[in-house]
Amino acid sequence: MDTKIVRIQYSEMDKGQSEHIYQYMINHFKSADYLPESFQLEKINKHSRKISTRVYSCGGVNDTCDCGMSNPYPCCDNGGNCTWFAWHKACCIWVDALPSPWRHARYWATDLKDHGYQVSATPAVNTIACRDIGTYGHVAWVLEISGDRIKVAEMNCCTGCNYGDREKWYDTSFFTGGFIYSKNASTLPVVYDFWRKQEPYYADPNSDIWNPNFDAQYKIKNEGSQSIFIEKLALAIHDSNNNHLWDLANPNTGQARYYYNIELNSGQMHQFDFSVCYFQSSGSYKLVAKAEINNTWESLSSQDFYVNPPVSSTTTSSTTSSTTSSSTSSTSSTTTSTTSTTSVPTTTSTSTTSTTSTTSVPTTTSTSTTSTTSTTSVPTTTSTSTTSTTSTTSIPTTTSTSTTSTTSTTSIPTTTTTSTTSTTSTTSIPTTTTTSTTSTTSTTSIPTTTTTSTTSTTSTTTIPTTISSTTSTSTTTTSTSTTSTTSTTSISTTTTIPPDNTININAGWNLVHLPQIPEESLTSKTLAQKIGDFGGDVSKIQKWDGSGWKTYVTGAPFGIFDIKIGEGYFILANKESTFSYQGLSSVCNDYLIHPGWNLLGFPSGGPFTSFTLAQLINDNSGDINKIQKWDGSGWATYAVGAPFGFFDIQTNEGYFLLSEGQCSFNICMFIISNVRDTQFTISWVSDASEEGILHYGTDSSLEFTQYDDRGQISSNIHHITVKGLQPDTIYFYDIVSGSTRYDNAGEHYTIQTGPAIIPSGSMLAAGNVMNSDAHTPASDALVYITLKDIDGKGSSDISSMVSVLTDSNGFWYAELVNIRTKDYQYLFEFTENIDIIMVNVDAGKNGRANSESEIFDTQGGTVLMNIIIQD
Repeated sequence: MDTKIVRIQYSEMDKGQSEHIYQYMINHFKSADYLPESFQLEKINKHSRKISTRVYSCGGVNDTCDCGMSNPYPCCDNGGNCTWFAWHKACCIWVDALPSPWRHARYWATDLKDHGYQVSATPAVNTIACRDIGTYGHVAWVLEISGDRIKVAEMNCCTGCNYGDREKWYDTSFFTGGFIYSKNASTLPVVYDFWRKQEPYYADPNSDIWNPNFDAQYKIKNEGSQSIFIEKLALAIHDSNNNHLWDLANPNTGQARYYYNIELNSGQMHQFDFSVCYFQSSGSYKLVAKAEINNTWESLSSQDFYVNPPVSSTTTSSTTSSTTSSSTSSTSSTTTSTTSTTSVPTTTSTSTTSTTSTTSVPTTTSTSTTSTTSTTSVPTTTSTSTTSTTSTTSIPTTTSTSTTSTTSTTSIPTTTTTSTTSTTSTTSIPTTTTTSTTSTTSTTSIPTTTTTSTTSTTSTTTIPTTISSTTSTSTTTTSTSTTSTTSTTSISTTTTIPPDNTININAGWNLVHLPQIPEESLTSKTLAQKIGDFGGDVSKIQKWDGSGWKTYVTGAPFGIFDIKIGEGYFILANKESTFSYQGLSSVCNDYLIHPGWNLLGFPSGGPFTSFTLAQLINDNSGDINKIQKWDGSGWATYAVGAPFGFFDIQTNEGYFLLSEGQCSFNICMFIISNVRDTQFTISWVSDASEEGILHYGTDSSLEFTQYDDRGQISSNIHHITVKGLQPDTIYFYDIVSGSTRYDNAGEHYTIQTGPAIIPSGSMLAAGNVMNSDAHTPASDALVYITLKDIDGKGSSDISSMVSVLTDSNGFWYAELVNIRTKDYQYLFEFTENIDIIMVNVDAGKNGRANSESEIFDTQGGTVLMNIIIQD
């Protein structure tokens, strides 16, 4: 007997559910003549009995779960239905009644995404797999993931199918519609290491994106069990009412920095790199880390801060007369104290007994007095009839003295002991100096220069600042012995290059490095003159010698020192300018780093970041624990081991490196890579387009010749791979770049191949490198790949380096299973999804870039890393 449903009756409490069922039945069954024209919804008294269309069982699965609604899908005659089963699993596990329209499986991904569900190409356990191909498509419940295959639980509605609930393995690619995630899954990543420039902040009407006064960075991590897909990641400035103002920018391009289409799997992290902006007016602001997910901007974390009004220079002075007598002498003095403050910010007030000043960027304080003042260097011994002081410097300083005060003048850094009351202290940056009779407080970074005379004391501060105070005191007699250590750089063979090197000089302090040896040797005096010839105006040039500053004041007949490659210099300029010079490119720079602070430059061998530079030095028995960069108004600091503070190392900038011990290392323009049992590669970048050749052999006769991997071509990018070698064999080689031959001073360079090892499996790293316009492929760019151990499993530390060239489309790939340990003796064993792949790109004059991520199988056994060159 045929049966037809005439009506669905409902009470007020289940009206919504009944309306869904009614609409579903109209859409699916009326055209098949299962429903009469009179079919309708009918409201009944809440005490009346409900009529339910719920399917309680299908394919041997009983629907015992309660998610607030009955399953709207039918069970097919064969005892199964994929949509009934997937809806049932979502009800039971997600506790979520999936909303209408309840269409065929092929539409699920589209329909549910419209309802705010996340749909991703990456599978996860307890997600719905969707196939959107075919008349009906297919949905299934994900149980397990193994590589590029997934195990699902499913049912099917088809002729000839005689199964209900079953489990089956599929290739992930079978589910073309993607994977639907629960709304209850963790859809927002957690912010870590949310860092911004240290306060206070001051508005600067002259600031712009190329002269920023604010910077920040952060990381995000997916702490949920489901994958998170982020359409766009940003770092923004909002006003105090949380209205969006602007987004922070990439300091190399000046363009707002965004990351697009990030697939963040469970436990995976992503870094939002160092970015900048500027404030020309004061006020209250919010720094907001934000992500666009499902077409909606979500605030991940925020920080409130205040930008102070611009600071103008002020001068306060007072004059005081006093008479002081002591057991050894009687002194009458008149003291006049003047403090001038430049940039951020200094306020100085002077009375008979106290002077207080707080300084950041450079300040000069002068005090005239009739007392004799000791001048200290590093280290210094001072003898006084009443008190004696011994000064030994390290970085940085806190000095306190009680009793009748003598002048305490500090360099970088200082420990002071007084015979009557002694205090010994060693501090980090900043530095505070306090004297009980006449007190001076100064906040400094590194380093400081101080000069004194019999009738006046002048404390001239650099970056950072130490101010010394003088009061009328007992006459002191000073004897000084000074020792200093200097970080050393020596240069091997050089080659002449035709292009000019341009150095930009900003008004104020600049920490610069000349990346090539000038054809005409330069001193501090001639460098100041050369900058002046290009329209600049230099007041001072300073050199850090390992214990104190050597200073040349423009026009002075003293303080002159040589300008060398590999060393950094502070230049104080009165206005913005540029200057150019021609020079010689260094092949290898040998560095000797001493304990304490070292001021260096790095002309070749990169590209480096603060992270990779510290890694290179410490891998060569170094003990670097901090790298600092001067940004024109303050210090950017990378503390070795910290997950933040990374910045690019530029060849025309100087950097302070703080070392716990002494070490030596070299950085060469020729990079060795791809060392295996039968091959190795030498690569480099030349300033001129020229031919590169490698002469090599098992002895000094160098009987073999190898050209570039691309043939006998002229280029400024060189990549020469020698193959067909013998395992565990020492090879000698010379390098020819253009008309210059590099032969290690006649000794030849050497490399030893590794033992014969056959790798197994396959894991590719691949991607595209684009020029800074993000559209033009960067062809013939050098791509360097290194792996880093994170979890302590498999190989430790970092791997040896592999290198490849990009093709005409900017595409590159490298086989990771071929990478060896640093000594080339073993294959580097890495852990997917945990250990790190680091990629550095050198496109010569087109720029450089670097990127790192977890070694994650992005697609079919390949780690995809697309990179944009920063020019």
